Parts: sequence; structure tokens; C-alpha cells
Amino acid sequence: MPSFDHLTLENRELLDAVHRRDHVLRDAPEKLLVPLFPRCTVRILLVADGGLTFGSADFGLRTLVKTLQGGSTLTTRFLVSIAHRAAPGGDAMLPGDATIANRVTGFRFDDAADFPAGAYDQVWLFGIDSFGDLPDSELRALAQFMDDGGGVFATGDHAALGKRLCGKVPRVRSMRHWDSFDNPDEVSMSGPRRNDTNRRGHDLASTFDDQSDDIPQKIQWTPYSTRVGIFEAVYPHPLLCGPKGVIDVMPDHPHEGECRTPDDLDLDVTFDGQTFTEYPAAVDGGARPEPEVISTSTVLPGTTSSGKAATEGHSFGGICAYDGHRAGVGRVVTDATWHHFININLVGDSGAAFPKNVGFLASAAGQDHLDAIKTYYRNIATWISRPSLIRCMRRRWLWWLVAHSRAIESVATASRVDLREAHVSLLFGIGKHARDVLGRSTSSCQSLRIVLDLIAPHLPTLVRRFDPWDPGPKRPPRGPDPVPWFDPTRYVDIVLGGAVVAMYERLSEASPEEIESGKLDEVMDEALAEGARVALEAARRSAAEAMDELKALGDR
Repeated sequence: MPSFDHLTLENRELLDAVHRRDHVLRDAPEKLLVPLFPRCTVRILLVADGGLTFGSADFGLRTLVKTLQGGSTLTTRFLVSIAHRAAPGGDAMLPGDATIANRVTGFRFDDAADFPAGAYDQVWLFGIDSFGDLPDSELRALAQFMDDGGGVFATGDHAALGKRLCGKVPRVRSMRHWDSFDNPDEVSMSGPRRNDTNRRGHDLASTFDDQSDDIPQKIQWTPYSTRVGIFEAVYPHPLLCGPKGVIDVMPDHPHEGECRTPDDLDLDVTFDGQTFTEYPAAVDGGARPEPEVISTSTVLPGTTSSGKAATEGHSFGGICAYDGHRAGVGRVVTDATWHHFININLVGDSGAAFPKNVGFLASAAGQDHLDAIKTYYRNIATWISRPSLIRCMRRRWLWWLVAHSRAIESVATASRVDLREAHVSLLFGIGKHARDVLGRSTSSCQSLRIVLDLIAPHLPTLVRRFDPWDPGPKRPPRGPDPVPWFDPTRYVDIVLGGAVVAMYERLSEASPEEIESGKLDEVMDEALAEGARVALEAARRSAAEAMDELKALGDR
């Protein structure tokens, strides 16, 4: 019999209660979340150069830093470190903030003290310097990090701003313009074809500092359609999916950069004697994942922004995403400009008058917009996490559903639900309630992703066709159905219900040996897989019966 002597008295009592099935899961399940399942820790390194800082100045990233730190939940903790290529002073490195994990000045990727192997899960690059490139030794270290599954976010601004830090990084280099292009210049600072997204604020005229008010730009999100047979649904990319719906706003700015997709996917890059495949094939034999522009920004014609040339109306890529997990490498996101992230565009211009000195905080509507934008930041941190961390998050969210929301007790009248004897309608009710709770805490995209991952081992072909974000060929959308005869989320809800019930049952029966051995994640994965399999079979039988009845109705 293993010993619990190394645990606290409270945790020993909790574990003993689980072993005795003393209704802990029913009476106080949330108390078991932290002791049994520590939060998934995502280690984020933010890197800046030039005049960009992490402090409270106008061109600082303090709002972003605080958003990521505040995005920690019962299931996930974002551990933020900051690094600058120079050695800025003042509050540039947030010296009084004890919650910053590490601070590095004079940062270099090829310095093991600055960038230790295995120390970070993702790197965010905020570049402003235009001239020169990272040396090959640093590019090699960063490319190896990406090929080992590390996620990367990168952004600059108009023209060549950001080129030095980001312009040669694999994948990043071809997912955004890092220099001027075309004639007239599409990413200039003042020309008529500049990417000016400023929206007129509370002034009579269009002014430069409209970027600092509480009125954002509206973006157009790329729709991702899923269709299997007569099932159809449309979603945004997970980066733009929030608890309150689609994220369709961003801060505005008079001259943004531009995201794009690569002209050639069949390239290798060599740094310091090591060659890397830039866009490798899918690990499962499916379609090769490619970068995709997931949002489009619009330039209104005639925008002058305090004396700049009147704009010609056009649109451009605002965000680009690459799902490297499908190819066994890290995910990558690029954004048109760091003006979507710095203080002056979020909480106002410190030298302006109200409302532009407080930005989105000036009104209730502005605060709602800021909440949506902050959700985008947290979505980046979640989406580019390593696959192992995303699996960890999935387990923790599902356990949280049981522990916090009483998903089963809210639907079932019996004190205990048997997975194999439960009617499909009960599993549907439990799953629907669970997905509603999950969607309000995360998003509809994340709740769908969780269930698709549960189904994938059993029906990979179906999931590939059903998954709206799968890069494989899809049947074109057939347009809105005048009558919603079939709702594909029924399958999703039933499978989620089965997974929740199976997890509840299995963890209620966990032995002290399983608990102490640290194998609860393995136990949970087995339970989730079994619950998904049983529920999926029940859903298929129920759907077949419904189709038979519908056919019979048509024959009468």
C-alpha cells in the first residue's frame, strides 16, 4: 500500500475520500481540481527590439502582458517572461512586477543563458528595427525551437518595421510582408495605397490620433465551413472565436503592415549549416497544412488621417495562421501590426485629451471592444501552445466541467449515471449543458475542437471531413438551409456528454495507487476515449432511426 506521507493532511483526506467514493465528486468536486490536476503551465517569452518596450509608455506592451497574466484560469497558467534586444531603462522591463518569470536585456537566441533549451513553449516577436537581419546562429536556434513544436507569434508595422527581428525567420518570413512592395507602395506611411484602418472618432475630421479613441476598425473574418452529408456549420478561425461570439474588431491605425500567404511552399532554409523544411507534409497523410489569411482589414476611401494623402479603398490581410501541429512542427501566427497590441492603441495616448487619453476605456462600448481584443491575445497564447499542452488543457477543461458546473447533476435525476445504460437523450442533455458552460468560459470553437479530438481516434475520416479547420478539400457550402432539419452539433453534444459521464465514473473509482503514481492523466485519457466511443455509437444509432422515420414519412 503506497504512503501518502509526503502530501498535506487536507490532500490525504481528499484522496482517501475519493478512494472510499465518499461523494466528494458530488459535494465538493472543485476542491479536487488543483490537488489532483495541477494547472497546465504555458511558458511565454515576449521579445522586442528598438523603441518597443514592455512598460506603460505609449509604445509599451504592458496591457498585453497584464492580459496574458490575467488570462490564467483554474485549468491554465500563462507564465510570462520578457526579453529585449537592447537594454532599455525606466519601466521598460516592468521592474516592479514580481509576476514576470524572467527578464533578459541584450537578448540573443543563440545564447543558452538567454534562451535555454526547453525553457519556453512559445515566442512572441515584436519588431521595430528595419535594417539588418538576425545572424544565422540565432535563426538556427529559433528554427530548431519551431521544429521541436514551439509556437511563434510575430508582427511589425508599416514598410520594413520589424524586418531585422522577423524578416528571415522560417514561415514567419513568408506569412507577412516585411518590406515595402508594389508601386504604389501598399505598406507605405503616407501614400494613397497605405493600409490606413483609422475610423473617424468623435472629431469632425479624420485625425491621426483617432487610433487612440474607443472606436475600433471592423474586420472581416474568414469563414470555415464544415459539411458532412446534410450537416453544415460555419465558424471563424479559433483565433477569432470568443465566449461572446466572433471577434470582429481590432484597434485601428493610419499605416499598418500586411499579412500574406507564401508564393512557394516547397522551400528549404539553411542556417549555420543546418537545413530546415519550411512547410513539411502532414504527419497523418492528409493535405499539407498551409498558412491562411484568417481576417481581412478594410481601408475606407478618402481617409486622410491629419493631412496624409486621401486613401484609395482596398482590403488587405490582417492576420495569418499556420497550423504546424498537423505537420509535426510548431504553429505560427502573424499580425499586420503591433499597433493592435501596444498601449497607445488600447488605453490611449498619454498626451491627448479625453477620450483619446484613455482609449477603449472611455465608454462601455469601448470596454466591450477591448474585452474582445484581449480574448484574441489569449486565443493566440492557447492556439500556438505545444500539442502536449493543448491536450493538458483539454483534460483540465473537461474535469472542470464535472468539478465546477455539475454538468451531470444539472440534467440527470439519478444520483449516478451509467454510461452504457444511459439513453442517448440523457447524454445529449448532459453534453449540451456542458458545452454551453464550456462555451461561455472558452468559445464554441474550443468546445468543438475538444469533441473532434475525442472522436478522431475512432472516426478519423469523418472528423477530417467534419473539421472546419482541416486543410483538406471540402464540398462548397450550399448556402443557408431554409429549415434547420439537421443540426451537426447534436453529435458534438452527445459525444461530449458521454465523455463527461465516463470521466466522472472513472475518477470516482480511481485507486490510491493510480492517484499517487501520477497516472491520472492517462486514466482520464482512457475514460474520455471510452466515453466518446460509446456515445458516438449511441448517436449513430439514434440518427439512423431518425432518418428511417423521415424516409417513412416521405413515403406516406
